[in-house]
Amino acid sequence: MEKHTSFNNLNINKAVATIGSFDGVHCGHCQVVNELCKSAKLCGGQSVVISFSQHPLMVLDQNQNFRLLTTPAEQAQLLEQMGVDHLIQLPFTKEFAQTEYDVFVKRYLVDMLHIDTLLLGYDNKFGKGGRGTFAAVEQLSRQLGFTVKALPALTDGQKPISSTQIRNLLASGNVEQANVQLGYSYFIEGEVVAGNQIGSKIGFPTANISAPQEKTIPAHGVYAVRVMVAQTWYNGMLNIGNRPTIGSNNPVTLEVNIFDFNETLYGQRIRVELVAYVRNEKRFASLDELKAQIAEDKRLIEQKMAVIRCR
Repeated sequence: MEKHTSFNNLNINKAVATIGSFDGVHCGHCQVVNELCKSAKLCGGQSVVISFSQHPLMVLDQNQNFRLLTTPAEQAQLLEQMGVDHLIQLPFTKEFAQTEYDVFVKRYLVDMLHIDTLLLGYDNKFGKGGRGTFAAVEQLSRQLGFTVKALPALTDGQKPISSTQIRNLLASGNVEQANVQLGYSYFIEGEVVAGNQIGSKIGFPTANISAPQEKTIPAHGVYAVRVMVAQTWYNGMLNIGNRPTIGSNNPVTLEVNIFDFNETLYGQRIRVELVAYVRNEKRFASLDELKAQIAEDKRLIEQKMAVIRCR
């Protein structure tokens, strides 16, 4: 897959394109991307995903608490695995947001991308004020000589799968349902940094993960996880929270205990995939009580992972 940050100097013949934030690259997005790649092959063209290096809500919304399911680099990795030919991650600014949809279509899609077909998701709108609806773009496409297709929503049985819905599931700790809607296990990747060594003192050493600041962090609690270290997978347990047993007003940390592993990881990048929520975070009266609970958490997680492995 070729990655671009603008429409300049593109050498694309017969582009079959789609536009969107694609945050999470979830099952709904996959439906669009699969159709995109299929359509490109059928017409002898190239598949193009047009996305953004900054999520529009992070630029336009004053709510600074908005977080991503996937960073731009993670999004690119997932789209490449799906067989996309080109990914254009445009810088999104307030000025860019003022671009009218018809100007965007003519200037970029037609004149620079030489578009053959544009695929739009069921709720896809673009351009100033969201005026680039399917109906508006379809009318414009007749004048400019390209095809536009709309795809129906992919639902969870009740409502359309969406990035917002997945964020809400993660916020409630429901990683299993979030994973179903993503089509893969939600993951957090980051560098291992020094902690306070409490885990080591009670027999459960942990790797503290420095997660990307813009990444969605699920609800506080203990999770069953899979951890990739240097291309090798291990089972483990992750605690997300403020560690109330060792004091108050602690910063939120992500601490993972990797089963059957005793190497030092400081400075290395590891990937943690969340499999299931085990329990909420709580304060214990002593470190001995905390140690006993962690031992029970590990026993339950090992049982759960054994069941999952046998499926």
